[in-house]
Amino acid sequence: MIIMVISNVWYAMVGDMYQLFVARFLVGVAGGSFAPASSYLAYATLPQDRAKVMTWNAASSVLGCICGPSFALLTALPIMNFDVKIGTYTLHINSQTSPGWISAILGILGMICLIGFKEVKRKPVVPSLPINETVIKRLENDPRGQSSIRSIQSYSMVGKTKVPLTGVIVCLFYTFCFTTTFTIFETLGPLYLGKFYGFGVYKTSILFLGVSGIALFALATLYGFLYFLKDERLLMVLFGMMLTGGLVAVFSWDSDHVSLLRFCLGIGVVSYGYADAAALLLSLFSQLLEEREQGVMMGWLSSTGCIARMICPLGAAYVYNAIGANYIFLASAGLCFISNMGIIFAWEHLKKPTPKVTIVYE
Repeated sequence: MIIMVISNVWYAMVGDMYQLFVARFLVGVAGGSFAPASSYLAYATLPQDRAKVMTWNAASSVLGCICGPSFALLTALPIMNFDVKIGTYTLHINSQTSPGWISAILGILGMICLIGFKEVKRKPVVPSLPINETVIKRLENDPRGQSSIRSIQSYSMVGKTKVPLTGVIVCLFYTFCFTTTFTIFETLGPLYLGKFYGFGVYKTSILFLGVSGIALFALATLYGFLYFLKDERLLMVLFGMMLTGGLVAVFSWDSDHVSLLRFCLGIGVVSYGYADAAALLLSLFSQLLEEREQGVMMGWLSSTGCIARMICPLGAAYVYNAIGANYIFLASAGLCFISNMGIIFAWEHLKKPTPKVTIVYE
């Protein structure tokens, strides 16, 4: 978080393109703090509560990514255009620098929120011994608390099983594909709206604010879907196909763009599908790992998303200028479809493990 704050302040103060690039790169590196945060939540929650907690953790991350573009509405306000003199130095606050200052303030608030957190240690590796009443009582009287038959079962599984490599690889690929797709859509959206519909900063920001509302609604209704469909894999495919369909909707076979209504419907469907699919993925990924190396694996997952977010904006802008947006949207839809097929083909490898523990009473 410290690197995040410093990098955003640097971004707001520099006027050189190369320093700007380095500052943004460091902001991307600092975004890796999401991995230890997810690992902390995984270790701090009981297995039966982890799905709910990790879903809301993912939801907050997804909502932040989607709401980001709508902040242009705030940074473009006349009130955000002023200078602050500190001795002989002048800080320029305007639509170009205010995103850095706002991000730095949010980072400071995030660090303040961490003050109340307590350290959570990993569960110890328990030898492969029969669990009897003596062991149960000893664990139930553990001063660290949070003990139950389920937690005892979880204790006994630590160190006994290997990382589900196939499931991990599929989840990483799914993350890369969906993050790539939404990043491309997020990058090209303002360009597309400005070129074909004459949208300026205010109209584009209002549209993305509406997109944020759709994502919030999607996440709020996610538990309704989970009530009727208990299998996260099925819901991931469902919302993944929704995202794919939204991308196909904004592709035009006979023109270089679609109508404004069709584009708005498409971006709404894309936002709804992405928000729920990303939230479900993190929840499933955490449950798939159980008590294994959550920190390392969450780091992989976070790094996959960060790589997509670093590469895609530059590549998407270059391809957009070369061939237009139509084929980019179509290629993104194909990428999402392939990732959905990966979920289907690796169905059994993504099944949440059910520990089998024999409790022997003496």
